[in-house]
Amino acid sequence: MVQEQLAQMQNTIDFLNQTVTNLNQMVAQLTGAHGTKPAFFAILNAYLHVGHDETLKFDLVKTNIGAGYDSFTGIFVAPNPGTYHFTSVVYNAAVGDDVIIQMNKNNNILVVGYSAITTKGERHVMNAVVQLQKGDHIFIKHRGPSVDYIRGDLHSSFSGFEI
Repeated sequence: MVQEQLAQMQNTIDFLNQTVTNLNQMVAQLTGAHGTKPAFFAILNAYLHVGHDETLKFDLVKTNIGAGYDSFTGIFVAPNPGTYHFTSVVYNAAVGDDVIIQMNKNNNILVVGYSAITTKGERHVMNAVVQLQKGDHIFIKHRGPSVDYIRGDLHSSFSGFEI
């Protein structure tokens, strides 16, 4: 009789161990295999004069889960490999400024945005879904030939997250 009870207890322990393993697998699927998924949201607090090939530095960071975005460089560095979604909204700040901006993955252009010179406050929105490896860089870069004026005051933003 004691042997039967020990066998039943061992079966219960095996069942519970398998249940814990299954739950850990489900948690890993929900959070990503590497834990917390990175996400960031940064806005341009101050108005910004940008020249050719200058990276925009969105200085007011509201969210930075995983610490992938650096407001001093304006660059998001992927802490994990995976699929990510990025969005940038940029407003021109002056009539006469046609602002041309691009979203880069490392040194490759993903998408280009353009706001016309006809009105102040013209904006463009760029979105990209991209596969990244750990250490890849995503950033917003000015590509116009002249110095342009970007509207801050919480109007222009850059955000991204791992899907």
